[in-house]
Amino acid sequence: MKTIELICFLAAAGLVSASDRQLRFNSEGKFKMVQLTDLHYGETDENDANTDRLVTDILAAEKPDLVVVTGDVVSGFMWDGHTPGWFAPHYSQVFNLLTELGYNWATTAGNHDSQGDLTRAQVSELDRSFEMSLTQPNAADLTHSFNYVLPVYDETGTEILQRLWFLDTGDSDCLGVHGYDCVHPDQIEWFREQNNLIDAADRSKGHGFLFMHIPMIEYVNLYNDFNYYGTRGEEICCWSVNTGMFGALV
Repeated sequence: MKTIELICFLAAAGLVSASDRQLRFNSEGKFKMVQLTDLHYGETDENDANTDRLVTDILAAEKPDLVVVTGDVVSGFMWDGHTPGWFAPHYSQVFNLLTELGYNWATTAGNHDSQGDLTRAQVSELDRSFEMSLTQPNAADLTHSFNYVLPVYDETGTEILQRLWFLDTGDSDCLGVHGYDCVHPDQIEWFREQNNLIDAADRSKGHGFLFMHIPMIEYVNLYNDFNYYGTRGEEICCWSVNTGMFGALV
């Protein structure tokens, strides 16, 4: 049985070489990811140093095949509003570290990542300037800038077994409604179209992970109406409009 393992580390925290851009399951049929989110660089030097140490320790313990970074790498709200060149060094800190440690990564942006002196498109360009980045350009003329899919192949690199989908949930106000932003209808349509291109007989169809920053409204429903396991450290800050992404998944 092929298995895929996802280790998630929230708030603060097989190697694929830069010359081999193909993600693959190993000879034991396993593929491990570590997910990092809400690292929030740029607040204090002490916090940033602590985050570096935590990320280093996590990767040393887990030795993943891919690091997935799902937004709010930088606390963009700390920018003073006029100093140029503020965002890039803070954003680059963790990716310089991942490069030094020899890990490939793929990212999508969070709501705070475009609150500094770079646009989301510029943040994507910055991310993709690193040799070890597997982040892709926006897959089409879609809302926001981090929308793409990465295939994960079998050990031989000939058959896709899983797909890693990345969708950009933006910053604030979904479709003009005050609150947090969302995956917009054009992004959902792109997801549907790409999924429909996968043949029904393809055993990879329906197998994979979807990564995004701001959670769907269904997470609130899950918390309110069903049993769950783990620790909820803060309120669920979900989309201000339910645009139907969950329906597209099921």
